Amino acid sequence: MRAEILGSLRRSFDSFVLLVSWTVWKEQNRRTFDNLAKSPAHLFSLICDEADSWIAAGHRSLAALFAAVS
Repeated sequence: MRAEILGSLRRSFDSFVLLVSWTVWKEQNRRTFDNLAKSPAHLFSLICDEADSWIAAGHRSLAALFAAVS
């Protein structure tokens, strides 16, 4: 799928994949070790919030991806 992304958005795509993977990893650990589970909708909300935090911290390439999707 990465090959289908425009060259200017590949860095953004890579960052987004890492962000989603990290959030899902943390959720897996939460379910395994704490016996707590979030709904898929809440997990999606966490991913969006984390992306907003990355963008606010200056991650311009991720902001470009969100601008392209919007």
